[in-house]
Amino acid sequence: YWDWTDPSTGKEGIPDLLKPKEVELNLPDGGTQILKNNPLATYKFENPRPDGFANIQNSGKDPWTPFLRGETAFFKDWTSTYRWPTSELEPMEQYNLLNQLLIDDDKINRYGWRTLRSNVAHIFTFPLTTKADRGFKDYKAGKINCQVASFLLIFFMIGSVEHSHNSVHLLLGGLGHMSNNDYAGFDPIFYLH
Repeated sequence: YWDWTDPSTGKEGIPDLLKPKEVELNLPDGGTQILKNNPLATYKFENPRPDGFANIQNSGKDPWTPFLRGETAFFKDWTSTYRWPTSELEPMEQYNLLNQLLIDDDKINRYGWRTLRSNVAHIFTFPLTTKADRGFKDYKAGKINCQVASFLLIFFMIGSVEHSHNSVHLLLGGLGHMSNNDYAGFDPIFYLH
């Protein structure tokens, strides 16, 4: 489990263990072993990919995919999952762009660590005018959906589980698998967020 509200995320960004394709393990006997395929960094697809995979151009019309507009995600052609990939058949992952958004540098942005942490805290607050017996019923994630969450956060200082959760998906994916509901579950980080 990765706690993306932890202050270390605001200082260091995404944990190093989640990025490299290979990782060195410290073994109980004091030795080390190189693991060539870091299972936390990527998932390699069988060949061919499952039926239904398609390349998708980010038209920029969908407000839930704010990054890399006009670029193409090559889900049908990519042989493994990617986070913040370049729009190429053999992409490079751009963790520097992910961390530019995530690391707390005193700039407030929708995907920064400070904003994510604040949004989670707001899940547990209700307007002062809310009657005690109505709080959870009125403000549970099902009633406050993603489309109104930003409005409610600004004007009433209340939050939504889905709002924070969706922001993490978009932040981690960029143009890659985590930012698309159809493909997110293939990325190992899906199970840690």
